[in-house]
Amino acid sequence: MKIVFLSNYYNHHQSALARRLQRLSEGWFSFIKTTEIGAERVALGWKTDEPEYVVSYASDPERAQAAIEDADIVIYGAAPVELIRSRVKAGLPVFKYSERIFKNARTRITLPLRVFKYRRDYGRRGNVFLLCASAYAAADYAKTLAFRNKAYKWGYFPETILYEKDLWRKKEPRSILWAGRFIEWKHPEAPVLLAERLMRAGENFTMKMVGRGEMLQRIQIMAERRGVSGKIKFLGAMPPSEVRAEMEKASIFIATSDFNEGWGAVVGEAMNSGCAVVASHAMGSAPFLIEHGKNGRLYKNGDIAGLERHVTEFLVDERAAAETGKNAYDAIVSEWNADVAADRIVAFGEALLSGNTLPVYDSGPLSEAPVLSNRYKYEK
Repeated sequence: MKIVFLSNYYNHHQSALARRLQRLSEGWFSFIKTTEIGAERVALGWKTDEPEYVVSYASDPERAQAAIEDADIVIYGAAPVELIRSRVKAGLPVFKYSERIFKNARTRITLPLRVFKYRRDYGRRGNVFLLCASAYAAADYAKTLAFRNKAYKWGYFPETILYEKDLWRKKEPRSILWAGRFIEWKHPEAPVLLAERLMRAGENFTMKMVGRGEMLQRIQIMAERRGVSGKIKFLGAMPPSEVRAEMEKASIFIATSDFNEGWGAVVGEAMNSGCAVVASHAMGSAPFLIEHGKNGRLYKNGDIAGLERHVTEFLVDERAAAETGKNAYDAIVSEWNADVAADRIVAFGEALLSGNTLPVYDSGPLSEAPVLSNRYKYEK
């Protein structure tokens, strides 16, 4: 099978999936990038070595476009729609890879334009399917009348690490980790507010925050003023491998982004690292990856009391934290990983091309994506 993965740039969130697709295609695979990775991402360690199958559209547009036209299936991410328009018109299989499109009020005003645009670009019929890299993407696209009964769960698939049983022996007792950019919609103030509440409650814990950004100094000052600077260790920016090392030591991982977070790969990485994850329900990855009460906890976006309640549960009951972390690890290793995603999309593509019945998956990548509202619906 000839497979093309078309996206903006090649990075560690795509490399594991690309490698698996390359093996399954028996060499008939191209990752076509349309831009170079930005300086900010490079500084954060996102740049990775590019294998021979990575093709720059800007450097070799003829080769890239020929691969797109000749492919059996195209996975189409953040790239100009003009590059796949001829495939769509010809009825050739395309899988549109997308986060949510209505993250806030400013983006929602584009709805009328998007209804027209998606009807023009993808049509109401044909072989165009939606890969939802957000639990809220199916609901957003449903508003545009596009991809009816053609929306499937997907995501970003960082490298899955298989650990020996001693992973949980590395865990530092009652340790809390946060990792991300210090920007407004990731809410780095939430860990500080959490630490203040935990200290007032007399809880025994340690906390680390990884990352940098425009709010870092403000958050450090906030921690001092609220009397928790001695409980929070600010580690600065780290390459992905070092962030994973911190996750391997942490018992609890908190993810605090709001609805502006398209996916949030740290949730899956922390689960793979055996952390008991407590995540805002607004994050695109959280409702897909976390089975509330089993392999993690979801708190209502912005509800610091709810965040505190779930974190306290894990601080008080370390056995529950360990069990949740093991369930989280199992969910990533058994289903939510690049190998499973690649195997399923190839099987789907083969059935599509041969006219056979399309495979149906009950959960995980390429299972049906529900139309999920923004409301918090999980048990307290």
